[in-house]
Amino acid sequence: MATDRRGHLRDTASHPGSEESTALGAAICAGVGVGLWNDIAQAAALVAAFERTVQPDLEASAAYRALADEWFKIYAALWSSRNLGSHARCGARPAPDQPK
Repeated sequence: MATDRRGHLRDTASHPGSEESTALGAAICAGVGVGLWNDIAQAAALVAAFERTVQPDLEASAAYRALADEWFKIYAALWSSRNLGSHARCGARPAPDQPK
């Protein structure tokens, strides 16, 4: 699954058919490690299954992106007005008119 830097989906996402996908991933790695399969791609093709695929909603993503831009501007302004230090403390990026 690929996302933009704010986590908005920009490509399709496949959801695993198993609720234990992390355990399956560990088992695949172990199987490759002991020579059961040649590589992770081969093992995944043989044992992993996907229940459904979700397509991104580009219209919703654009709306969320616009709202996120406003939120980052407000967040940066609040930090600077309180003289609390860098806006980067909580992972926020600077507003477009703020120095990086």
